Amino acid sequence: MHVILTGATGLVGAGALGQLLAQPAVIQMDDFTTYSPEVLEQLKGAEACIWAQGISVTQVSKEREAETSLLSLPTTYPSLRPYSVRPGGVDHKGDGFTTQALEHRTQTAMMKMIPYILPPMRLLYSQGLSPTKDLGKFLVDLAVGDGKEVEGPNVEKGRIVNNKAFRRMVGL
Repeated sequence: MHVILTGATGLVGAGALGQLLAQPAVIQMDDFTTYSPEVLEQLKGAEACIWAQGISVTQVSKEREAETSLLSLPTTYPSLRPYSVRPGGVDHKGDGFTTQALEHRTQTAMMKMIPYILPPMRLLYSQGLSPTKDLGKFLVDLAVGDGKEVEGPNVEKGRIVNNKAFRRMVGL
């Protein structure tokens, strides 16, 4: 399996990285503005890409613009089969890999609030959460899958999977 993952230091990306590390080789990049010939050679032949560089919930309108651009890529590049996954509150409880990965990350104000926000959410609104282990596996499976449109409730245009659809599809 040859997958490109961006955003591996965040909650969602770390969940996907935990799944991908079971694979034989991982290339780490920190700079997405410069691609050396060596890196370009390593990226050749990738069968999938998981773009997990999320944005703050305060910038959701910008995320929707990015999503629209992403989903229009096949008009220019017909071989691409993009999906957009809209997770709920991302929860790393029980995911030792992601928890450990986040220990080395600079804590934003929102990240510092997570230990206080998630316990009541787990109790009162667990269906609004997206566990990182399940989300990471779902993203990898979707990325390396057949590229066909996804069907079912809470899926838009066959390519936008919201949290309810994600949870249904992984059996939560």
